[in-house]
Amino acid sequence: MVAHLRFFLELGHRPLSREMDRHYRQVKAGFTPSALLARRELFPLVGPFDPTCSLACDADWFARLFDAGLEVEILPQSLFSRRIHNFNLSLDIAKSRNADVTYS
Repeated sequence: MVAHLRFFLELGHRPLSREMDRHYRQVKAGFTPSALLARRELFPLVGPFDPTCSLACDADWFARLFDAGLEVEILPQSLFSRRIHNFNLSLDIAKSRNADVTYS
């Protein structure tokens, strides 16, 4: 099960585009480890988070979860917030483009 998350912009941070600004103003299902509550028995079915992924190991894990046909309950509540600031690794476009990400 995952909870919803709310993004908030750090004072002085400007999104890269209007589309990104709209994205961060929405409350969304948090497909991130911070919003995940899972039984231990799930990990032998999906596998662990892949430490060789330099970027997006959580996206890889959730993709394997969905590929396995397992259902995910989404809690309607927003249980945590994520601060968006100029040093978020996920906003580093150059690093994202150059990341050596492989999927099996």
